Amino acid sequence: STIRSHYEYARIWCKVKANLASYYQGEESVFLIEKMAEECEKLCREYPDFINARVLLGLCYETSRTKNNEALAAFQKALENISEQCLSSTVYYWVGKRYENNRNDRELMKYSYELANSKKKKFRNIFKLAVIAKNEGDFETATRLFDEIIAGLRKKVKMGMADPVELEYLFKSYNQKGLMSFQSESYAKVVDVELKALE
Repeated sequence: STIRSHYEYARIWCKVKANLASYYQGEESVFLIEKMAEECEKLCREYPDFINARVLLGLCYETSRTKNNEALAAFQKALENISEQCLSSTVYYWVGKRYENNRNDRELMKYSYELANSKKKKFRNIFKLAVIAKNEGDFETATRLFDEIIAGLRKKVKMGMADPVELEYLFKSYNQKGLMSFQSESYAKVVDVELKALE
């Protein structure tokens, strides 16, 4: 039934988030990744049209650096059946994050973030593309993208509508611009940009 499928989804989702919280705290996973994945695979088999379950299967491996192939396979399977632009944008973003784990996948990482942003513009997609441009030495493109984030989020701040995650992206965008100015030996700009970051 729909109720049971969503119950199982929510139960596994909570496990995934618990593991992620432990990961950020530098602690061991609360739940075994393989066991979670087994439960989610069962959910996918029982409800093959439940696309979110396939996405969740990819997220089961979020804290593992050795399960890239498994995560990517789950995400790709989900993308084959996703019609909503917003959801596919999110999945492409997660695909990009998986490719970050391997230096040999840099082009695929960039392409995934470009796809994510083409499906739906989000500050986190733009930020990833800006950082990639900065790391490639393309400071002009990086600056344009960071400025796009800053302009959009400053408007939300003025309207009192920015959430904590968006405020973090605003700070990080200023900080990244400061780092580029430092690398260009434009030290006066470093001070100016970092002061704006602290506002």
